[in-house]
Amino acid sequence: MPGGGGRTSILVSLAPLPAALTGNEMAGMPLITLWLRREARARGRALLACALLVAVTSATVLAAVAGAVRGATAVDRLLAVTRPATAEVVPNKSGFDWARVRSTPQVAALTTFPAYSGLPTDASPGDDAPSPFIPADDAAMRSIEVPVVLVGRLPDSASPAEAVITPAFAASTGRGVGAIVTARLPTAAQADITFVGGQAGPPAGPAVRLRIVGVVRSLWYGDDASGHGALIPSPGLLARYRANFLGASGAVPLNAIVRLRDGEAGLPAFRAALAKATGDDSIDVYDLTALAGHFRAVSGFESDCLLAFALAALLAGLLLTGQAVARLAAASASELRLAAALGLSRRQAAGLAAAGPALAAAVGSAAGVAAAIAASAWLPFGVAASKEPHPGISADWRVLGVGLVAFPAAAAAIAAVTGWLALATRRRAARARRSAIVAAMARVGLPAPAVAGARFALEPGPGLDVVPARAALLGSVVGVLGVITAFTFGAGVADAAAHPARFGQDYQLLVVFGAGGHDFT
Repeated sequence: MPGGGGRTSILVSLAPLPAALTGNEMAGMPLITLWLRREARARGRALLACALLVAVTSATVLAAVAGAVRGATAVDRLLAVTRPATAEVVPNKSGFDWARVRSTPQVAALTTFPAYSGLPTDASPGDDAPSPFIPADDAAMRSIEVPVVLVGRLPDSASPAEAVITPAFAASTGRGVGAIVTARLPTAAQADITFVGGQAGPPAGPAVRLRIVGVVRSLWYGDDASGHGALIPSPGLLARYRANFLGASGAVPLNAIVRLRDGEAGLPAFRAALAKATGDDSIDVYDLTALAGHFRAVSGFESDCLLAFALAALLAGLLLTGQAVARLAAASASELRLAAALGLSRRQAAGLAAAGPALAAAVGSAAGVAAAIAASAWLPFGVAASKEPHPGISADWRVLGVGLVAFPAAAAAIAAVTGWLALATRRRAARARRSAIVAAMARVGLPAPAVAGARFALEPGPGLDVVPARAALLGSVVGVLGVITAFTFGAGVADAAAHPARFGQDYQLLVVFGAGGHDFT
């Protein structure tokens, strides 16, 4: 109708508008709000399906990417908070003077432990001793290899009746924080015999009840592929039962782990200082930073596999979700052509056509982010999971924030482009592309339902009703391949963990040729 200044405004009726709205309400309501209400009524189920597709895609992709980032950094994050040992020093000599080693300028912290000692318990009896490390001084878990406490607390250094465990110990034995395990110690005579290679028989020393007070994790106090876990007693246990671990004459040697001030770079200087301080240049010094490097490499491989899975899920999701968004936008654009003819600009009409799919994608992305956060409780996996300092639910907003914006933006872009093209001059109806497979099925006389189903799946349809059948098929293939790849990799990891020989650990005996001046096998 005529307006001031010779301009003409056109009122476009986008029927059917919500019947509950009055004329005054419609007059004060933005056009996009009216259109979205109309879309919700006319295409609510299609928009909901679109939102679900976006939610599944974004949840899968974001959970995998966030899990990959978390797994790739697990080792370094664990090392950053645990004051890790740099090297293991193994002189295997009775009466070795560790005070000289502590006084060398390269050493920041040092803790000792008895060589060749285990701690059989009623939870893990026999030769499968659950503790390869029995702390011999208060520095353990206090100034070197200070573990992350996952549950509970660290043991009292003075108490002989407290211990902590690694997560795999709780999983393999069913004993957690608060549980009591009974350890049977050897006699002092048995400790002497065992050290020089004799058969001492079952431990005949005192039975000690140990209360589990915490679940801990560090690189040293960690779980390996065997999955049995470890129980680490308080230093107070060895202080109380010293002869039972070191022998009646103290013949069982103490070895140590050290943390150097300069880390790995200080190893050459430390080896030289150790030889000078002890007068012995044959003492074995094992670089524990190399072990950390190995774990980094393995967790990095696991993360790369997760990223590959995320890429497959993203490609499949883009193809499947993209066609749903495009069809919604094209359907809306076809209804907006009349409004465009009456004065609505092509740009405005394309924006309206994209509004519904974009809003559905935003809702789906929010749901996908929430699902990805929930799924983070199961990630990372494999070696990275055994080194993760903070297991459980994690929200990496560097990844999730990008996904929260990127998925709705991609959906809005696809819908806007589709709407813009659909609002162009009406295209002539194209001839329908026929599928050779469908034609062959019809010629051999297959049942009509089978032929009709194949036609719906393989033929895009005629004219303006064309659908992206090839894109849908490609998306389905990529998605199925991604899922098969993930399950195949998961089965391989589980098989390798259960059979160490698969990756080279294939031995039955550990042979010690001598220690402390004794030659034996």
